Amino acid sequence: MLCGCYLVLVLESTSPASAAPQKERQIAYSPFVNGSITRVTLHTPRANETAGKDCRTVITDLVVGSGELYYILHQYCQVDGTIKDRALSIRRLNLSRVQDGNGPSPQEDDSLISYIWPYGQPNGTIIREPSDFGDAHVTGMGLSKDRMHLVLSVTNGDPKVIWDSGTQSGDQNRSRFTSLSLADGSRSSSDPLRKLVQAWALESNKGFLYYLQIDSVFINVTVNDVGLPNGPLNHVSRFGITTGIYPDEEFQSGSLVSDGSCLYSVTSNDGLSGRELGDGYFDHSRIAAPSVRFLGKEMDVVATPQGCHVFTAANNTVEVFKLFKRTKRTCGWVGAKSALPRYFGKADVTALALGDNGDGSSLYVGTSDGSVYSVPLNGPELSRCGNEPYIRRVLSDRYPISGYRRSLIFFPVNLPSSGLAGVLYFIVVIVPTLGYSLLDAVYLLMYGAVTFMFIAIVSSIAFCVRGLVTRRRRAMEPVSNNHTVTAWPTTSSVQDCTAMDFWGLRPSRVKQFGWKLLSDCTDNFSETNRIGDKGAFGKVYRGSVDGKDVAIKVMTGELTDVKRNQFVAEVNTLSAVNHVNLIQLTGYCQEGNQCILVYPYFRGGCLHERLFPHTANQRELAEDSPPPLTLQERMSIAFQIARGLQYLHDDAKPPIIHRDIKSSNVLLGDGCGDKLYVVVADFGLAAIGERVLDTGHDHVVITSHIGGTFGYMSPEYMLRGELSEKNDVYSFGVLVLELLTGRKVVARAPSGLGWQTLVEWVKPFLRGDGETAQDPSVDMPRAILDRCLWDEMAEDSTRQMVMNAFRLAWECVHEDYGSRPAMRAIVQRLHIMLLDVGWDFLIRTMDMEYLLAMSEAEDTTCKDDDADSQEHHEVLLE
Repeated sequence: MLCGCYLVLVLESTSPASAAPQKERQIAYSPFVNGSITRVTLHTPRANETAGKDCRTVITDLVVGSGELYYILHQYCQVDGTIKDRALSIRRLNLSRVQDGNGPSPQEDDSLISYIWPYGQPNGTIIREPSDFGDAHVTGMGLSKDRMHLVLSVTNGDPKVIWDSGTQSGDQNRSRFTSLSLADGSRSSSDPLRKLVQAWALESNKGFLYYLQIDSVFINVTVNDVGLPNGPLNHVSRFGITTGIYPDEEFQSGSLVSDGSCLYSVTSNDGLSGRELGDGYFDHSRIAAPSVRFLGKEMDVVATPQGCHVFTAANNTVEVFKLFKRTKRTCGWVGAKSALPRYFGKADVTALALGDNGDGSSLYVGTSDGSVYSVPLNGPELSRCGNEPYIRRVLSDRYPISGYRRSLIFFPVNLPSSGLAGVLYFIVVIVPTLGYSLLDAVYLLMYGAVTFMFIAIVSSIAFCVRGLVTRRRRAMEPVSNNHTVTAWPTTSSVQDCTAMDFWGLRPSRVKQFGWKLLSDCTDNFSETNRIGDKGAFGKVYRGSVDGKDVAIKVMTGELTDVKRNQFVAEVNTLSAVNHVNLIQLTGYCQEGNQCILVYPYFRGGCLHERLFPHTANQRELAEDSPPPLTLQERMSIAFQIARGLQYLHDDAKPPIIHRDIKSSNVLLGDGCGDKLYVVVADFGLAAIGERVLDTGHDHVVITSHIGGTFGYMSPEYMLRGELSEKNDVYSFGVLVLELLTGRKVVARAPSGLGWQTLVEWVKPFLRGDGETAQDPSVDMPRAILDRCLWDEMAEDSTRQMVMNAFRLAWECVHEDYGSRPAMRAIVQRLHIMLLDVGWDFLIRTMDMEYLLAMSEAEDTTCKDDDADSQEHHEVLLE
């Protein structure tokens, strides 16, 4: 599975058309894109034959069929401001051949279905050469129910020009629908309609066609299998002048959701709107105002089948609207809006279409320079709809807004924390836009405040009562014998409502174990069961849980504030996160001043021990140690760590900064090659909370407590205490350098005086300073690559991947934190590195291998034959 790994490449090319699709070269991120952007066809302008002639090509409509893409190509030249040499053609593109890199040259005749015909010749055979088609204008294209015909709306003139001229009435200005055969290019047409068609959408499966006349009358009519109207015209509704008439409103067949219940449209002055289609009626509502005026340019809009996202095109921008489903409504309302990076150069976006390319959904984009691009989409992201907030649903039910027009401006349910400012903003700005009165707003706020206070009081009483009952039960139990590590934990009089209240513990979905149980699981914390070196928190023991191994981390020594904070951070963080590359917390124990954490046991040990095995002699190293990690394994490790950090920064709620990323905090499973999986562990220094990351990825918080490991800590954090998610990015870059070089992060300086970090050591090779500097983009930096990886550099693609990995690591350790990439962009780039060398199987298999290995380790408890001595209970705090 390609879980959350999005790769986007940007191409800006002015090269002539070629047979094979062209990939992009620069990297830009979008959560909606999952793969490489490809230009699938390019029509270059015809050669300028005379001075002052400006020739252009424009893609005006796109339709996706079964394995084929259909489009309208408009070619014309301008001479002294006058359009001449116009040619309008309907063409096809075989998408399967494009995917194989064998797409036809767009100049070949086999892409032609037919050139356009004069409006007065509605029926006939294929037109193979450009001809004078008069004022004929195509206002849309769709695919018939039998999938063998294209349906076009042909108008005797441009509706926008006719509207501006004020001559929209009259027999000379009419539209008709034409069915164009995909087999032979022949055509048949309906009788002329009484009014010009401004925009239309074909619901082929149900046999309906919706179209908007230039006088704003919305029509519904049934169609036959080839797409031509065959029933009476039904006037679904008509806008009055008070609701606005939009001569530039645009929609198409792709603007309909899959069940035909909602039709989205776009206008230059009203932005994105939705029509809820019923039986003989429709309700029209504005969803979002435009970010910028469209200035009369071409516009287009398409919706995903579920209606969760809508793409709009205007000027050179494609915007994505994430919509929330509304109760008793078929059209969504806007929850978020963002623009795709400008993958298409300086050209305007003139046409959009959504379709299946065989490997998933793609967005096809036509531009004003004669190009069509394929943008692979992130299907899981686009299939998720938001839910209408409860408060908005209550208001809609209690205070319905009448009329066809309904304002759907974003409703800020979570008011600003600044109190009065948020209340004033809600009353003065939001409520009027929704049509509610000031009394309604005051009532709503008072009702919410009383409800919140009641819930808070009841919850506090419940927690305290539960804590007192638990404390009394524990006090009545007999004291056990002494143990080898520490005495039986003592309680504190200040912990009246348990340590969860006093310490700030907020665990969820994990178990709380009794101290006695965990002691028995480790044979009274025997030294024979201890694993690894003693850390800052304490010792780690291997124990048995229902016949399966767990790692039990026991705090030793005095309970300091630092240790207590680390314990609380570990429990709160790991009980709230859920990602395949983050270690899962099985449970914890807190009794008195005793703190214990329970994890699954990883047989592969930590990454640091694997990279730098410490043994008494070389013979022991050769006999007992596993072989050095291969390049494939090291790249897989880097990719999995990056995914875990991306989850912490972007998907965890609230976001989390790990603050101590290093090789000794990365645990390895017992697999190898593509079966190797790793997790990030040790969240004792994790910074949790919206105050760190709630204002964007460039926000920095100054902290008085500096925690981390020298050599991995970023300069701004180590020297000035500036905390942001870019601290983790720096540490990750150091870790990648450690993987590739096989050198420790801190070593003796060459002079023998003091210490030198790994970043300082690689700087002359990667920064480009000095005569001996090596540029990773030009030459393989063998001087700093781990020697055990040299034999794996035979292929050019492998060498290029290693160079790209070094380049990425160097960007991550940039001294300026603002210049470091975000973890999401890092995941993209590692993803594409693996794909380029054919290691996509790593991405597909690593999640399943881990889940299969870990599924049996979840929700386990220590087994004790004496039921009275079992001391654990499940803590579920939502």
